[in-house]
Amino acid sequence: MTTTRIKTQSVRLHRCTDPDFARQEALNLLWPLGHMPTIPEDHARRLLSYYLMAAALDGAGLDTIRAWATDQDDRQAVELLRAGPLGWADDCERILNLRGPYWSNILTAVRLALLPDRVSAA
Repeated sequence: MTTTRIKTQSVRLHRCTDPDFARQEALNLLWPLGHMPTIPEDHARRLLSYYLMAAALDGAGLDTIRAWATDQDDRQAVELLRAGPLGWADDCERILNLRGPYWSNILTAVRLALLPDRVSAA
């Protein structure tokens, strides 16, 4: 029996104020999960990008992002993005307003990407 161990990734949150960097970090975190047909990958990637940027703008850490990913009604990330350099707040809010299995699958992907044994802050 072979055991596969997922390599711990470092997230450089301080650099996630750059939108391209935030997008790439989200891709890096979601990539090891592989393709899961039930997960709307584009929405998961965008939401995680938004969370990474919002945390970077606030100087928050991974624990804050994990907390946002557990409470669909928490709009702190949206408010932080409203003060940010991009128009990401509206799209973040649209994703957070989704309901049902679609939303659950998005959130599951984001939560898995942020598991403490998978990711550390650098």
